Amino acid sequence: MSDCIDDRIEGNFVFLAVRATDGSGRRAGVDLPMDPDELARFEGEQGLMAPSDYRIDGYSKDGIVGRMGFAPFRDDSPLEDVNLLCRAVDAASRSDPHAADKVAAWAECWEVDDPRVLAGVAVRSADIPIHRYSRPRGMDDLQWRGLDPLGRLGASMSEERGLYGALRSGGVADSFDYAGYAYAAREDDDRQMWCSDDGYIVDSDLPNMPPLSARGLEDAVAALETGAAVMDPADPTNMAVTAAESGRAL
Repeated sequence: MSDCIDDRIEGNFVFLAVRATDGSGRRAGVDLPMDPDELARFEGEQGLMAPSDYRIDGYSKDGIVGRMGFAPFRDDSPLEDVNLLCRAVDAASRSDPHAADKVAAWAECWEVDDPRVLAGVAVRSADIPIHRYSRPRGMDDLQWRGLDPLGRLGASMSEERGLYGALRSGGVADSFDYAGYAYAAREDDDRQMWCSDDGYIVDSDLPNMPPLSARGLEDAVAALETGAAVMDPADPTNMAVTAAESGRAL
């Protein structure tokens, strides 16, 4: 699904283009996330009663999936599962603006394309740290703001490793290829890093998160959406936690 972004598709979150598999060539679009009952009505109206009745063959570049840069699900993934993922990321993003970036990084790092597993990562996104970029001392604000995320990562690394001072002394700090430096440094360190607008994620910070039970996952997503207290699905003996706490406690 990594090459299925369609610039013609617009949607608030993720507008999926759904193609029927009955040979009719019918296509329909659904704007996710949506209430599960509304999604069920959509499927009934379109005659999409089972995952075998359709394939997901496109999505908008804006919104949840567009921000991830690729679709972390298969073209035969059930719409209910993709909707649950979108609901989880949307709800988690209210308190964690990097939730979509974290889920995307986790999916790539662990090579997972199961939307239900990734929904479980979304509700626990607060467990994954984001490292803030650090503007080198002496770099002017105009140059800093002109760097793309990979360039900011490279500039931050040049400061941390004592390189930036040498670049300034040599008079090349303004023209140095910080993005190229970041790319090479990641290769040398043999580690993966994912850049967002204001910070980056490191593979060593992406723990193996066991999937939540079906009931626990549904409850956790609903809790994030409503702010209601829920039982910790990772530990049924635990006392109820609030939605704000659930990202750390699950």
